[in-house]
Amino acid sequence: MSSFKNSEHIGVLAVPLSIEGVGADGVLPPTASTDGARLLIPLWKDPSVKPGKSDLLEIWVTEPDATTEELFYSNPFPVPVAVGYPGVFLLPARFLQRDGNIVLRYRNTLGDNGNEDTSLPQTFIVRRPVPINLAEPTFPHATLWGYLNCNSTPKLWEEVWVDVEAQPGRFLANDVCVLEWEGFESLNGVRPIPFTALEVKKTLTQGEADNGPLFILGSDKYERYIKPMERSSSALARYTLYRNGIALGRSPIGLVKIDRVIPGSNLSCGPASVAGLDANDTDALALNETDSAEALVPETCRLPSHASSLGNNVDSSMKHSLMEFSKMNMQFNAGGILALPPVIEGQLADKRLTHKQLREDRLLKVTLADVPDKGPEGAMKIDLHVFPKGAIIEVDSTDPTFIVASKNRSDQPGGDWSFPIEFDVPVTSLIEKFHIAGDYTSYEFAFVIIDIFENPDTTEKPYAEALVDLTAPYQRQPGGSNGTGTRPTLLTLGATVPAIINDAWLTDPANAGGLNLEIPHVYQKFEADLDECVFYISQLTTFLLMSAETHAFKGFLPASGIINIPLSFLSGLTEGTYYYSYNLKDQPGNISNNAAITTLFQRIVTPAPILAPARIPVTGTNGGIALNLTTANPPPTKAIMEIDFPINSIPGDRIIPYLSSDAGLFQLPEQPIPPVGTAGPLLFNLDYATLADVFGDANNSNEVEFQYWFELSRPTITPNPVSPSADGLIDFAYAGPEQPNIPELENPNIRDRDVVVQGAGTPVPAPNTLGPAQAGLDAVMNWQIWTDPNRPVTGREIVKFYYQGKQVGEPVPVRLGDTTVSTVLRWATILAEGNGIGADARQAFITVEYPGSPNVMKQQVPTRVNVTAIVINLPAPQIVASAFRGATGTLIPERVITSINCPSLNHPSVVNGAMPPYLPRQLRIRVRRDANIPTGAVVNLDFEGRTTNAVGAPAIPATHITRSAPMPPTGDLEFRLTEYSLQIRAIQLPSPDGVTRPAARFARIAYTVNGVTAEVTVAVQLLNASLVYCDEERAEVSP
Repeated sequence: MSSFKNSEHIGVLAVPLSIEGVGADGVLPPTASTDGARLLIPLWKDPSVKPGKSDLLEIWVTEPDATTEELFYSNPFPVPVAVGYPGVFLLPARFLQRDGNIVLRYRNTLGDNGNEDTSLPQTFIVRRPVPINLAEPTFPHATLWGYLNCNSTPKLWEEVWVDVEAQPGRFLANDVCVLEWEGFESLNGVRPIPFTALEVKKTLTQGEADNGPLFILGSDKYERYIKPMERSSSALARYTLYRNGIALGRSPIGLVKIDRVIPGSNLSCGPASVAGLDANDTDALALNETDSAEALVPETCRLPSHASSLGNNVDSSMKHSLMEFSKMNMQFNAGGILALPPVIEGQLADKRLTHKQLREDRLLKVTLADVPDKGPEGAMKIDLHVFPKGAIIEVDSTDPTFIVASKNRSDQPGGDWSFPIEFDVPVTSLIEKFHIAGDYTSYEFAFVIIDIFENPDTTEKPYAEALVDLTAPYQRQPGGSNGTGTRPTLLTLGATVPAIINDAWLTDPANAGGLNLEIPHVYQKFEADLDECVFYISQLTTFLLMSAETHAFKGFLPASGIINIPLSFLSGLTEGTYYYSYNLKDQPGNISNNAAITTLFQRIVTPAPILAPARIPVTGTNGGIALNLTTANPPPTKAIMEIDFPINSIPGDRIIPYLSSDAGLFQLPEQPIPPVGTAGPLLFNLDYATLADVFGDANNSNEVEFQYWFELSRPTITPNPVSPSADGLIDFAYAGPEQPNIPELENPNIRDRDVVVQGAGTPVPAPNTLGPAQAGLDAVMNWQIWTDPNRPVTGREIVKFYYQGKQVGEPVPVRLGDTTVSTVLRWATILAEGNGIGADARQAFITVEYPGSPNVMKQQVPTRVNVTAIVINLPAPQIVASAFRGATGTLIPERVITSINCPSLNHPSVVNGAMPPYLPRQLRIRVRRDANIPTGAVVNLDFEGRTTNAVGAPAIPATHITRSAPMPPTGDLEFRLTEYSLQIRAIQLPSPDGVTRPAARFARIAYTVNGVTAEVTVAVQLLNASLVYCDEERAEVSP
């Protein structure tokens, strides 16, 4: 990891990235914390283009609350970059496990020049979806009907308890539980009361982790958070579990009703109201609870999908509970048996209510089909009573104990009933109770219709019955929340369940029916063909992630408990180790905990190869750059087909490429997939011969389209998988006469005799000859157009003339009917290129091409032009005697001498030093700087002995010395001839008799530059007065 502050930002030019599914608010999708986030980074505008180079993409992330950023992605993309660039990059989910802000930036580094381009840091927001996987909070001091009121103990203004039940394995010591509380103006948690929202954090002790935490809202919370709930109010509460700052789970919302109105009074109870009551008032408060129907009758509760808990502690409010249960001993005494029975919508055939009704909707819809007395005095009010089955109750219009819903005729639209009459019934009174045999808890529903004279008319027995079953398979009664409780029993994996499922197992006819598994089903209230099993097979190891995948089986569990995993499902699994888990759902919709995640088998896959298109990089990203003669020649060809190893290919697979055009179908030599570890891709050279076959007619004057693809051959796969095809162009068309040496670009059929430089003047000089008479005059360059019926002039050709390798004038078009094309060769060009004859003659040639084509045909043998029109006088070469210091230390300056003698060969070993010591004998030849010798021009020195000093005198054998060097930018050019003992000494004849001086001999010293020669002939005198050679008078210095 690297500190974000220390990171180098070479440039801040890269365009911002974006994240799939993120809008203007910058909030990541809810699935990001499990699936990761898909980053969208467009390809930079100017990727590298040099073959063999790669552009490097790096992406950094700074997690919420982190101080350093982490490099999580680094990958080079080889040229052509666009071919392999995906544009989408996954930010792993492990960086998205904390809520808060993340910071992302990326950098691309160009392989062509090493330049970096860094995006500005961008901030996004992580909001992990917190799973609802904890038990609903309860209010242990609420009444059976879910009320906290003036009779609650402890007092509302002293303490309000919010309890969290023990949930083994859910909590750990030092976990943090955060309780959220808010008050509402209604009994069903709507219309929030301002400033009553409260958040309480609790760090759990070991005891609280084991037994469940208890939140107590003390008297300090009363004034702001409880007191505003005065009449027919409610509060919602839920809690969230955090571990190491990460939210692991959240509870459904629990609801408690709050009513602080004193029964029989308009006063509200509270610290001041209770303090002001006398003893009688206090007794009245204790004894008249049943007189406050408004406070005790359960109200309709419409909540979000997370509703309040049914698991109230019945014994926590003893006074109220005893009163409520005592009424069960009263007998139902009705004025008549006329009211129709209630109809409970959505009830199962066996009378059970569904989990959705009891735990999600928290509401039943009960209808009354008709009333017997529709007259003006009948059916003024209808009450719906709900009570435990078997209760003997007294029907009294003033007794609201079991009334769960009431409707008045006068409140209906138009002041009269519309049938059927619908009642929304809260389920807070429908509490599941333990039964040793697991029997369902039964409740009865009855209507009481009251006429204008307050005479009741009741439902006929037997009353409508509803069974409460909130216990999922394997749960203990009364059941908890869905997905909790005892885990289902693990499967017994016998010999029929293989440890490894591979292709051999899948293709075995014995396994054509898939995999049968027996689900343990010896649990209370198992219902064959009604209980549903959802079975997962996954490489993931948490049930939350498993359940997001496609299930392996979902269906009703037969009496045998055997389910079938289809062969198609097993075949579709990718390679890896697979685990299983399952849960069970009964008919009402109660869902068990999931079975412990357990290894099931290992899947070994031989997947089908996936073939990506082949590519020819030199044709560009879309194949729009044509392959031409310069692509394929000179060898090796630059046209190379690249084929990546197909995904799921194996060593030994044969890759067979094809090319197709109007000229036919052409197969390239196949190559095998090499051993594992060998770097790809496979390379197939497209040489000229291959491409010429695909191009077809060599005289074609247009480019040719072709397609290319490849097949993979493996003995076990039939037919061969074929890659997608790609398109390309071949442009082997060329202008001019037939080229017999194609693909060479120098065409021998563009003959030198057909390209002529014609000088001006009178008389007209011979072709390709420019003498002194042509000095200062322009010449004309001509080319005689070819004639070939197989390659006629098309009118598209362009001719370019060249003199000494430089283009002369503008390109000249060849028009239909032309026999010759010409251009003017200016005197300035002739003068600039200088004289030259014979072997050093000036050279002229032409090229011919189609516009824009790289296939430029060049004259193979240049036309030689003898030029002597330029008169140039170069300075003669000089012989230089080096400066040295005499015996007295005086510097004797260097000097130019006009003969070669012994002193001319003596030079101090140190510049301007004394002699001796000497350098080995050598001759210094100087070529002086001159305006006619440009810097960098090659100077060729020629030294040779001559018998006389006459022009053209015979050369002395074995005395020829040559040198060559460019003219330096400044100063003169010097050559040092060190060949004294062999060539230079040989010029001097010895004394014939030791007394007579021999005949004099000479040396010709000449140099040539740009075709112009300067020379001098000097005498050679290498015998001293004693007629002995220089080296005899002074022995030679060892090199």
